Amino acid sequence: MPDPTVLDLSRWQFAVTIAFHMTFPAITVGLSIFLAVVYALHLRTRKPVYLQIFRFWKRIFALGFALGVVSGTVITFEFGLNWGSSRTRPAPSSARSSAWRW
Repeated sequence: MPDPTVLDLSRWQFAVTIAFHMTFPAITVGLSIFLAVVYALHLRTRKPVYLQIFRFWKRIFALGFALGVVSGTVITFEFGLNWGSSRTRPAPSSARSSAWRW
């Protein structure tokens, strides 16, 4: 197997960052709905078990949200470092798809 180049390592790093970024926001979206339902059940029934469940999963939600934010910030820098030269002359297709990111 040939030695990896800087380009290969950069692509692997980007793939791992994208995988993390796609995973954690998806988890937090699902958890936010779950947390809203559990808290509504607590408000409706006043059973302490629902509040206990809410407080436990709230911490995991916060951790997933923070990891999603951090990985999104890293992706922004990776876009600038890996594809910065393409931003000087955007093509019609890539300009629309990445304009929201910058």
